[in-house]
Amino acid sequence: VNNRDNTIFVIYKSEKISLKILLEKLNKEKNYSAILGRIKRGVNHDEAIDKPIRVGNYSKTNFKRS
Repeated sequence: VNNRDNTIFVIYKSEKISLKILLEKLNKEKNYSAILGRIKRGVNHDEAIDKPIRVGNYSKTNFKRS
């Protein structure tokens, strides 16, 4: 799976590695889509991988104002 045309490679701590394999090594494979989205938006590879993933529902809610 590593040598396909659509494999995403990142440079993480000066090492070129497949994103999927890197996330498996770091036990972050469940965050693959969030990290890939960050990279596609232009975030630095190291920052995209190291920054914690927010957990929970962050949708806007209606707050009563007093």
